[in-house]
Amino acid sequence: MFPDAHVDDPASQVSGLVAALKNANIHYSPSGGKYTYDRVWLDIEVYAWGSVANNIKFIQGLIQGCKNNGVACGVYTNEYNWGSITGGWTGASDLPLWYAHYDGVESCSDFTPFGGWSRAVKKQWKGDAALCSADVDLNIDC
Repeated sequence: MFPDAHVDDPASQVSGLVAALKNANIHYSPSGGKYTYDRVWLDIEVYAWGSVANNIKFIQGLIQGCKNNGVACGVYTNEYNWGSITGGWTGASDLPLWYAHYDGVESCSDFTPFGGWSRAVKKQWKGDAALCSADVDLNIDC
C-alpha cells in the first residue's frame, strides 16, 4: 500500500484498500490460499511527507487502520527513507520489515539495523527486471 500523507486519514486509506480487495473477491487469510493476502505492506518511501512528528502520527494511523480491519501489516522501506520520514523512530519495529536495497545481490547479508529493526523478513534486491515480458522487482525472503 502506497499511502498518501496528504489525502484522507490514514486508517480510512487502509479501510479503503481492504474494501477494494474484498470487492475483488480477494480476502485476508493469515494461512494463505487462492485469492488471499496475508499482510498489508505499508510502503514508506520519500515522496510527499510533512514534519517528522506528523509523519509518525500518520504511520501510527496506518498501523491502527490495519488493526481496525483485523489484518496484519508490515513495513516496506529502507534506512534512508525511514530516517528521512520518521527521524529514525522505533515505534513500528514490532512489525515485520521488508527492506529495499537494489544492490543486485540476492542475499540479506547486507542488512544493517535501523528504526529499531534488528532483522528483516524480506529484501527487494533488484528493480525493473524483465520476467515473462513483465517489468517486476525482485525480492528474497531473509
